[in-house]
Amino acid sequence: MGRFGAKDTEALRAGQGRRRGPLRARLGDSRGYPQASGRQTWEKHGKKRKKNSRGDTEIRTNIELYGDGTKLLLRKKECVVYQLRDDPASGSITKYEVLPGIELFYNDFCLSEKFEHRVPVSSDIMEINHCREGRFECEFQNNEFAYLGSGDLAVNMLWNQPKTSCFPLSHYQGISIIIDIERASKPIGDVSKILGSAALDLRAIQSKLCPENSCCILRATDSIQHIFSELYHAPECLMCPYIKLKVIELILFLSAANTDCEQRRCRYFRKEQIDTVKEIRRYLTENLSRRFTLAELSEQFHIPLTSMKQCFKSVWGSPIYTYLRDYRLHTAAAMLRETELGVAEIAWQVGYDSPAKFSAAFKQTASLSPSEYRKNFVRKGYSASDRNNLWNSSRVTIDKG
Repeated sequence: MGRFGAKDTEALRAGQGRRRGPLRARLGDSRGYPQASGRQTWEKHGKKRKKNSRGDTEIRTNIELYGDGTKLLLRKKECVVYQLRDDPASGSITKYEVLPGIELFYNDFCLSEKFEHRVPVSSDIMEINHCREGRFECEFQNNEFAYLGSGDLAVNMLWNQPKTSCFPLSHYQGISIIIDIERASKPIGDVSKILGSAALDLRAIQSKLCPENSCCILRATDSIQHIFSELYHAPECLMCPYIKLKVIELILFLSAANTDCEQRRCRYFRKEQIDTVKEIRRYLTENLSRRFTLAELSEQFHIPLTSMKQCFKSVWGSPIYTYLRDYRLHTAAAMLRETELGVAEIAWQVGYDSPAKFSAAFKQTASLSPSEYRKNFVRKGYSASDRNNLWNSSRVTIDKG
């Protein structure tokens, strides 16, 4: 998966451009791992309808829900950029007008706290979300939880607005497309005539994918990846017309989507299950030097073994042992950077019974031994951001258990 370069990150923070790849998650932000700096909070934007000076109704980002630190960073002819909080690293949203009644948002967040949705939705609005990196948790009014992972696509009517949301991995990057069906039906109908197709029917998509205003999650496929990968890499000079074409392509894709396919069935979890696996995760990360079997965890926390494994993977994106292994190595990397503890002591504190086993696991992940990591990334005077980026650029993918 592509990565942000330093120039791209600085340009985005200055409001000078859009994303060309996922923001390189700082070591400690990724997957809920220990953070080097204080935890940052963020409240998700809502959508509300507002009359502009011409009397037209338009969908707008509700800045009030971002908090007092949110500010308009840049307004250009083709887009508007908002910064969350006073810290540019906390996140940004870039909004593009696509067609009347359709807006597209590039979302980039490094926040983890749960936030509530307080803005009532009084119009027939469809929200399409694509997750590029991270995980997105939604708690619905019936106390059921659903999760959007990397590559997944969710289609939801905002009548079915979640009660609360959060980012379990402390970072999230993706695209939101907001469609006011009433306003957008005519321009979409005009496009259908140009294409000589009757397939672009927003009401039909709503009926098929969101019966009774339910949320539909389409799991990652090559087709979804093709549509959105090009949106993340569109040339700046062609941004606006390119977005229009890709949104039309997405609507065509949704019109033909097979809702009976197994991969498109959304798995929901009850609140008590989610609370239990979050408690399990807290318990494991606070006792890194200890070893547990899955059967022991299941018995200790009074949750069936199968439910525990399925629910944990849905929340955190990987099996328990895989998540814990990655967490241990991120913790060890932070200790190598920020303390003078010896490698053997660090190995013991993160749960390895021998320095040799720890060094082998660390080198397999980072392509460097612990001593080399400390020497190259700490003693040569790299900044914390540089060291984190170098860790992420050198380490291999370990999400697959």
